[in-house]
Amino acid sequence: MAGAVDLWALSSKNILVQLARARYSFAARFVAGDVADIGCGFGYGASILLQSAAVRSLVCVDIDKRALWRAHEMVADPRARFELVDVENQRLPHADWYVLCEVLEHLHRPADLMERVQRRARAGVVISVPLGQTTNPYHRHVMSADRVEDAFAQPSHGCWRMLESQRLHETEHTEYGLWAWERVTT
Repeated sequence: MAGAVDLWALSSKNILVQLARARYSFAARFVAGDVADIGCGFGYGASILLQSAAVRSLVCVDIDKRALWRAHEMVADPRARFELVDVENQRLPHADWYVLCEVLEHLHRPADLMERVQRRARAGVVISVPLGQTTNPYHRHVMSADRVEDAFAQPSHGCWRMLESQRLHETEHTEYGLWAWERVTT
């Protein structure tokens, strides 16, 4: 898209942007085919995910119309499309891989979304959440590694294998968990 603003360059010193880069760089190592970025925000992660030739298409999903507009302005790639979706109450787009970076803690029912994503993902899921209590007033739930890992251990949600997990530290008080899960077909 002509005239796209490089928000990465403008905010490269911002710790939150650096963390977003790290989370989406982690996700980019695994995703392929048709990918859905759930809670894409301003599209920071889309530009990283689309660097991979293995990504056939990317649907950027968010509930915030202004964020989606900004993401559309930022991402100049014909493989990307943008959908306004309330992921708690509307149908998820079809995808091989789902990426959920800093989404679950904002929802009323994070376990429901994890279950729905597991049922719809054809290949895998990448999740990133802050671990433990945060000072963010928009976080409705305190997430833990056990909560995420237990969700992928439920036999009713299919068979999943953890490919990798990592921890990122924003400060000495805030830690993020990242996981890549692969669907195991029998």
